[in-house]
Amino acid sequence: MFPSMKRMMAVLAAVAAGVMIAPTAGAVELVGSGRSDYVIAGNTNDPAVVDLQKYVERMTAVRLPLVDALSNAIPEKAIVVTSDASKLPFKPGAISTQGYRIRVVGPKVYIYSSGDSPDALKPQKKRKGRPRGLQFGVYGLLDEFFGCRFLTPSAEIVPAHDALTLPDGLDA
Repeated sequence: MFPSMKRMMAVLAAVAAGVMIAPTAGAVELVGSGRSDYVIAGNTNDPAVVDLQKYVERMTAVRLPLVDALSNAIPEKAIVVTSDASKLPFKPGAISTQGYRIRVVGPKVYIYSSGDSPDALKPQKKRKGRPRGLQFGVYGLLDEFFGCRFLTPSAEIVPAHDALTLPDGLDA
């Protein structure tokens, strides 16, 4: 077996077993020991926000409350899902309508895109023809950092975790 295959097999085994590396210094712990002080702040009608809440709960059995960031102040410990640059404490730079960035600034986590406008996020089943940067950002976070795999519309891998952490200062 090739070394890269052995490594991939070890990673897949760890993900399947729900193994999570203990948080290190400089890590932001979103969920730990069956509890969290975090909320998800964003447009509560946006499927990206609802999906993030659903998958965090499936991974950890902890349901993060949703806060409507369009009309409320954002709490100190929040995962902010937004395309509204005024909600960001930094200049976001250029991002395509389908692109996204994930940043950790202090205790807050930002998933942001320039593609969705608050007016475009009305409750609906499908967002055909609309920019999907926030949706891609949420699924990117779940995939890249928490080990979720979305194989087909009906097949997914959602590992169990005791803790969800992100590196402090992350800019991905």
